[in-house]
Amino acid sequence: MGKTFTKVKIWNFKTPSKKIEFVAQVDNGATTVVLPKELSDKLKFEKVGDVWVKYANEKVEKKEKVIIGIEIMGRKTGCGAIIEPKRKTALIGQIVLEDLDLLIDSKKGILITNPESPDVPLLDAL
Repeated sequence: MGKTFTKVKIWNFKTPSKKIEFVAQVDNGATTVVLPKELSDKLKFEKVGDVWVKYANEKVEKKEKVIIGIEIMGRKTGCGAIIEPKRKTALIGQIVLEDLDLLIDSKKGILITNPESPDVPLLDAL
């Protein structure tokens, strides 16, 4: 079982016509979206606040949070993202995967739409 990557588009809601497309790592063990500072700077995201981030090694750091538009596999949503100055690749976590109703096929190492709802996200309203 290896890492999963997929194409992603992001944009700033203040300038929605300017989008950046890139390949990001997808990890359903991660919680949220993490962007390299370089990508955040290109789209001039505004900081909406700070969050404490706890890493797998138990280290805790305060990080900047922004709001982004994101599209994966033709499905779009808005979400929060953590800005990580030292990170080189973007990371897509479980919150966005749930919102877009996307799943990791770990046998094939690819991201797929939910087979129960291949056209649009199917969300649980519980």
